[in-house]
Amino acid sequence: MHVSKRKSPRAPIAAKAQVACGLERYEATVSQISEGGFRLDSDKDLPKARLVVSFELPGHGPQRVLGEVCWQRQLPRAKGTGCMFRELPPATQATITNYVKRMKQACTELQFALAMNKPRAVWNSLAREVGVGHLMDRQDIKIFLGHAMEQLQSGGR
Repeated sequence: MHVSKRKSPRAPIAAKAQVACGLERYEATVSQISEGGFRLDSDKDLPKARLVVSFELPGHGPQRVLGEVCWQRQLPRAKGTGCMFRELPPATQATITNYVKRMKQACTELQFALAMNKPRAVWNSLAREVGVGHLMDRQDIKIFLGHAMEQLQSGGR
């Protein structure tokens, strides 16, 4: 049994991001987000420093956050950088908390729709909301959901 050290669940996201560190600018993707931080995926090494990250949180509009790099590693398709939030305004914290809760609910509903063999239109709609509308194969969606639910279940809550 795997016991997570994480304090909060992580939700899947695929948001293009602009990253700033001093005068340097980078493009990346926010691929996971939680109440405590986020993961950036990029084809470049991001500096191990404080970063200003701007991205669109689906359903909640543009966000601008300050994060501090905690870890970096090579992922299968990109370089992953884990960041914890620094100086996160309460309104932004609440927005992220709501997004994570909604993603957990949507992933649960999508798993149920697939398990109950609901009409394709139902699970296509949920898949778009979760951010996997590009996956058409049921098995690919199930694999994604298994991983996403594992991440959403981790944490002390």
